[in-house]
Amino acid sequence: MSDINKKEATESVLLPTSVRALFVRYRAELMTFARRRVGKGPPEPEDLLQQAFANFAGVEDPASVKNPRAFLYRTIANLITDYRKSSHHNQKLDVDDAELEDLFQHHDEISPEIVLLDRERFFRVEAAIRALPRRQRRFLLLSRLEGMSLTEIARRNGVSISTARREVEAAIGVCREAVRQLMTNDG
Repeated sequence: MSDINKKEATESVLLPTSVRALFVRYRAELMTFARRRVGKGPPEPEDLLQQAFANFAGVEDPASVKNPRAFLYRTIANLITDYRKSSHHNQKLDVDDAELEDLFQHHDEISPEIVLLDRERFFRVEAAIRALPRRQRRFLLLSRLEGMSLTEIARRNGVSISTARREVEAAIGVCREAVRQLMTNDG
């Protein structure tokens, strides 16, 4: 058995599954890997590292990950790939002055009541999201704010697509219920 294979075999048996222990053990080499791939960014190597460890922490049963080191490397590589794919779609919008003026001309149509109601809805949904179980909150934010597909969420978090779907749908249901209660109490 080669020295590399011996090292990997030993690591797979001895690796701790605590995120802190993994961070201490692999931070430097993962940072080097990220920097070699993206330089100073974007995405920033520190952000990639943080997200990789957050993804590992979000795995339902971290002990089931046979090779946490490989998981972290693969996660960083996937994050870089996803960033590069999405950066092509996130071009800055070029809005000319006429379009901006058109947008601002209609500001009088928004009444203070509508603004207040929207603000109340926002705070109600925000509170509902904060109260969600950690995994549901995370999956919802990855889906709705980061624009990730259920397949990406499942792959990154080591769960099935149906589990990712169930968690996102449950979180959306909680948010809808919070808004429904607000509307019922007001109406």
